[in-house]
Amino acid sequence: MATINKSSRFTKSDNPRDKFITFYLTQDELNEIKGQVANLSGISISKYCRSLLLGKKIVSNVDAKYIHEMSSLGANLNRLGGLQKELFNNSHLGKLYASDTANNLKDISIAIAEITQFVRAMKSSTRDNVK
Repeated sequence: MATINKSSRFTKSDNPRDKFITFYLTQDELNEIKGQVANLSGISISKYCRSLLLGKKIVSNVDAKYIHEMSSLGANLNRLGGLQKELFNNSHLGKLYASDTANNLKDISIAIAEITQFVRAMKSSTRDNVK
């Protein structure tokens, strides 16, 4: 496995990709590969072919970005729910709005569950995208 040095703006690898393979395709074959890559937006044809030939998982960069973003949103929502609960438990004003607090916590819990379900579905569909 290559080690990567990220001490500067550009990354250095002790095992750079400096070799190439040339092979020929028909127009139909090229169109089919381009169609498969188009369904995995954010990935190059080169990366797709390399991953496919080496038997590695093929994961869209965009899907990974969405999964990370949704996970962050879920964490923020979870934090807000904790703050709402803290306000209710430790503030006399929080107890005045007990029904509003309960409704807020219920809505936050539902949103967290929906985000969790969405992230799990995205992760499994990304795994299923292996061609």
